[in-house]
Amino acid sequence: MNIDNKFAPQKKVIGNLLGVGLGLGLPVLFASQAEAKTIERPNIIMILSDDHGSGDFGFRGGDVDTPHMDRLFFEGRSINRFYVQPQCTPSRAALMTGRYPARFGLHYGVVFPHSQWGLPADEITLAEALRDEGYETAMIGKWHLGHTAESMLPENRGFNYYFGNYLGSLDYFKHAFPGGRGHDLHRNREPVYLDGYITTLYGEDAARVIREHDHEQKPLFLYLAFTAPHDPWQAPEETINKYRARGAEGARAIYLAMVEEMDNAIGMVMDAVHEAGIDDNTLIIYASDNGGPFAPQITSNGFLRGEKGTTYEGGIHVPAVARWKGRIPAGTSTDELVYIGDLYPTFLRLAGGVPNQGKPLDSYDVTRTLFTGHPSPRQDVIQVTGPERFWNGVVTERWKLVVDASREGQHKLFDLKLDRYERENVQDDHLEIYEYLLKRWRSVYDVRVESEFSYSQAQGDDPEVWGQFE
Repeated sequence: MNIDNKFAPQKKVIGNLLGVGLGLGLPVLFASQAEAKTIERPNIIMILSDDHGSGDFGFRGGDVDTPHMDRLFFEGRSINRFYVQPQCTPSRAALMTGRYPARFGLHYGVVFPHSQWGLPADEITLAEALRDEGYETAMIGKWHLGHTAESMLPENRGFNYYFGNYLGSLDYFKHAFPGGRGHDLHRNREPVYLDGYITTLYGEDAARVIREHDHEQKPLFLYLAFTAPHDPWQAPEETINKYRARGAEGARAIYLAMVEEMDNAIGMVMDAVHEAGIDDNTLIIYASDNGGPFAPQITSNGFLRGEKGTTYEGGIHVPAVARWKGRIPAGTSTDELVYIGDLYPTFLRLAGGVPNQGKPLDSYDVTRTLFTGHPSPRQDVIQVTGPERFWNGVVTERWKLVVDASREGQHKLFDLKLDRYERENVQDDHLEIYEYLLKRWRSVYDVRVESEFSYSQAQGDDPEVWGQFE
């Protein structure tokens, strides 16, 4: 059932409603086989920022200078309804698997320093799938999907090359878990000790990988996952002073400086793509892993209600763009629903393969949506994020159900067409819609695998170097 068409027709949606236990129905990618043959397999660069507020972009009137990200949006198609999970680990799990993280227990909480759990070994990662299709795979930056066993690490989950940090946050200058609790910067399983600001180091290494890759031999999949602008709030003093001079104070000034430094690193990547002569055969996707925290005091989520950790729009509705010069029209946008997990089958289709999880996917190939603005096959995004104080929910093109899993009477239904600020609970006026969306949410919640998350996993005896095993 198409909930939007039934109760408030707005568009003709292709594809079937994705139900629990159903496989993936791939829409036709191109109009003809002849057209398909003209499209070479692209290089794919996935850039993920961390806790970046949707209002903190120069082109959106934000308080920060982001000329490179602004250019990325101006040269590509802005994905105006891009949804993620409300926290770091769950969003990364969805990207790597094309599945709702509730299916394998990564929906609630994050991987803490002493968590013994992570992405299950039987989940086929996006990197593994692309490598099987002949891609060279590289990852730079934050992993955050498990680090307490050799098998959990990115080098053993499909990446031919890795440079980055395994844990969820990093001292930007000392390259240790914040508080000096163990070194956490690695290159291909070896700890590396470098001087410099980590965001800049990640940008420089990503640019190097692009320049040094033999693009004649095989396409490149590069996953660049910044820690920026996640706390700890740290940035070069010169950049911080720039925003202090503009009137920003405290952590807000530092955060804005972190965003600008990340923008500079993204500029390095874009320059490297151009210098390597692969602009016309490289798809770049940028998104944030969740909404900004501590909004609006430190971050800004623009007009969106809520922040990281909630399923209000400010927590799960993030900025995103797709750029492929000559293939995706510049300066365009789409208001179609896209979920971060949809990138899994989309990238695989562009690579010439199909997802082979052997398990139910919760994702769709949205290639035509990114290329032409075609209606998305996705009709809802189901958020199962955890128990108790954590919010859950379902979002469609028009409707939004916010669910408090511990308090039945606290659920809220919003009409996003009339109330994009999520201010008025219209549940009593639309009981049929409410009941339908609640049933959709329970279809995933009831088959969830319980998370092993515990706050106690934040403390323990820290090693000198993380990710080292005898």
